[in-house]
Amino acid sequence: VTISGQVRYPGTYSLLRGERLSQLLVRAGGLTEQAYPYGTVFLRKSLAQDERISHARLAKEMQLQFTEKLAQGAESGRAAGTASAGMLTAIDNFIGTIKNEPTLGRMTVIADPTALAASPGEDPMPEPGDSIYIPQRPSTVMVAGAVQQPGNYQFRADATASDYIDQAGGYA
Repeated sequence: VTISGQVRYPGTYSLLRGERLSQLLVRAGGLTEQAYPYGTVFLRKSLAQDERISHARLAKEMQLQFTEKLAQGAESGRAAGTASAGMLTAIDNFIGTIKNEPTLGRMTVIADPTALAASPGEDPMPEPGDSIYIPQRPSTVMVAGAVQQPGNYQFRADATASDYIDQAGGYA
């Protein structure tokens, strides 16, 4: 398992039988003061493979449904050619995009040792080939959506969500 980012001893670690993420983090020296465990990126190869299979299945199902709809239109007397060439190309491109969508195998985890100790069921068992990245605590908050001035604003420990919305000019 490769651990990188905000741990004291980043590197590649051999797994011990029955080892949990929290135990692996201890072997990696624990988190640094700058660590943001709620932004952990946990990638698993087996999940990426499952995602690839799911994307291929979805693309195949969409292709079959589209073909059936064209055939039903032709059988009911509507011209099969009513779909423009551009529309057919766009649908085919969309299906191809789904089939070829990159898969990461990302698993949502919170690598906060306190949270893992409080909820042992949330403490995953790493598998060979897993990659774990613990980012640095962000210094900004992104405000997006229906506000006057969407953007990134300096983080303040005492600020509330409403404070950031106000800083963004309020609701649009």
